[in-house]
Amino acid sequence: ITMALENYHNGLKLQEEIGAKEGIASSLNSIAYLYVNQGDSTRALEYYHKSLKIEEEIGSKQRMATSLTNIGAIYGDQNDISLALEYYHRSLKMYEEIGSVSEIKKTPDLYAEIPGLKDLYSRARKYYLKPRNKSIKGLDVQLGNQFDEALIAFLNSHGVIAMRADIKNKRLPDIMI
Repeated sequence: ITMALENYHNGLKLQEEIGAKEGIASSLNSIAYLYVNQGDSTRALEYYHKSLKIEEEIGSKQRMATSLTNIGAIYGDQNDISLALEYYHRSLKMYEEIGSVSEIKKTPDLYAEIPGLKDLYSRARKYYLKPRNKSIKGLDVQLGNQFDEALIAFLNSHGVIAMRADIKNKRLPDIMI
């Protein structure tokens, strides 16, 4: 990895000398990835943010979405739920803007990889994935509502604004983040 970092840094210098912004963003992203593999999330974030800034300048939405996802993943690994969700949400919006269906489908799975949410997701699936006709009448909705309240409290305690989404029909589970 040390040799690869050295090569990417050399490549970055060349890209900067000729003013190739796409090449600079690509090199920064590659360097960040290597730092992730070394376990240096601080430096990885530094390089991903630099890459994101250039991607915003050149208007490369695909690259921006990828960088936002990568930044969100690091914050998720650090169990910074608020920032992880913020960056995942931004990447999801970007993927929706460019119509990247395959990436849109992957993004909700990223939320489940955040350590603080992983256990909640697995517990929630037990209740939300059971067919209604096989559960005790109304129990799935009651448990869903209890889960929603617990999830809202958990997210709010971590700086994420969450609330009931279905204000008209409050008896059904539904959360807005």
